[in-house]
Amino acid sequence: MKDVCKVGFSAFFNQLGIAFSVSVFNKVFLDCGGEIALAAYGVLQRCNSLIIMPILGLSQGMIPIVGYNWGARNFPRVRQAFFLSIFFASIHCCLGAALLFFFPDKLVGLFSKDPQLLAIGAAGGRILSMGLIFAGFQLLASGFYQGVGRALPSLSFSVLRQFVLITPLVWALARLYGLQGAWWAFPIANATSFLIMLLFFLYDHGKNIKNN
Repeated sequence: MKDVCKVGFSAFFNQLGIAFSVSVFNKVFLDCGGEIALAAYGVLQRCNSLIIMPILGLSQGMIPIVGYNWGARNFPRVRQAFFLSIFFASIHCCLGAALLFFFPDKLVGLFSKDPQLLAIGAAGGRILSMGLIFAGFQLLASGFYQGVGRALPSLSFSVLRQFVLITPLVWALARLYGLQGAWWAFPIANATSFLIMLLFFLYDHGKNIKNN
């Protein structure tokens, strides 16, 4: 039961962090650009969710496979499951990012025809798309550590992304550069989080190969 709670706490903390971050983001966008900017942020979050949802499904499918084979000490199968998941997630994220970068007005237009909202949403969508390409690895790396029963790295990734990077950056850059700064905080935070997680994973993976 203790191990179950440890692993589950990571997912719980991640959802808690998202709820806290969204409340901060809503206040920031409302202050920076009024209700139109807040609406544009809401629309882009829906677009982002549609792109991310398949990755979450892939992660949920990968976790039991990784966990079972890790317990059976079938490490080649663990690596195969993880890296195949990363491969397909990366392709999906790149396609989603391209769609949001080249056709943001079309995507935003599915939710609203307001010209001002379309203009703000299209500008923000192009910026946000740059961070999407890093999302697949981050979600799957966190899922990987949940699958192998290592709650601390998974929890640390959640804290790093939500509390240390994205939320403070959105608040700080919005204060310095207004609405543009708020948009740019997302890809900057995603790229930074991706780099830190990748370096940790490569170090940890190399150590596991040496030990096993």
